Amino acid sequence: FVSMLSFPIKCRSAMLGLIRIYHNKSWFLNDEDMDSFSVLVKHLGLAIELNGLKNFVDSIKSSVDGLPDRMFNR
Repeated sequence: FVSMLSFPIKCRSAMLGLIRIYHNKSWFLNDEDMDSFSVLVKHLGLAIELNGLKNFVDSIKSSVDGLPDRMFNR
């Protein structure tokens, strides 16, 4: 590969992952391109965080749904 672009995927200050883009030719990126990639990885970080929160809430709901009705005075 001739060109590689790497951006950390973060949410808040936590590093969630890394996105790397490879190209077989020399590639020049201007500031606007870099800003676009920066926005993309910020949105990816938020989507990953949101998915993690959804999975957490779903697991809590599943646990609560599995409890006997007598625990809720139903």
